Amino acid sequence: MEGAVAVNPTRSQRGLVLGRSAPLGVNPAGGAVAGQAVALFAVVIPITVLFALGIFDYMITTARVMETLAAADLGAHAGAQVVRLQPDGRIVVDNPAARATAASFFSRQAPAGAALHTVVCRLEQARPTCRLTASVQSAGYLIPRRMILVEAVGELAYGATRDDQ
Repeated sequence: MEGAVAVNPTRSQRGLVLGRSAPLGVNPAGGAVAGQAVALFAVVIPITVLFALGIFDYMITTARVMETLAAADLGAHAGAQVVRLQPDGRIVVDNPAARATAASFFSRQAPAGAALHTVVCRLEQARPTCRLTASVQSAGYLIPRRMILVEAVGELAYGATRDDQ
């Protein structure tokens, strides 16, 4: 039977039957293309996973730091409001009570894993001020875990004490 098309073409004939200039799996310029997809997949997937882990590490660490900073700021401002007014009009920081108030507010609002380091309440530039230092641990998914220090400063605004509110 001359002129009959083969019912089951061989691999080299398939490319020619479908109108391709080269058989499947062979680059017209020469060389195999079947391994290129596997090699590309083997390179791209690990890079993508590392990139995603880096983003998750950054996001979780940033959220932890922001929560710890918010709690430290709240504690520092609460501690700065604990003052005593002297008969001569001077404002004096009630140091033990101010530190206890700042630590109490921080401990109630701090996220899990946050640690309070120092609370210093005193007059700075004739204004009651509390400085609160805390730390929180980074996520540690991609970058090794480390402690991040956070410091918040709360100052008493003139005319704003607990009795005025």
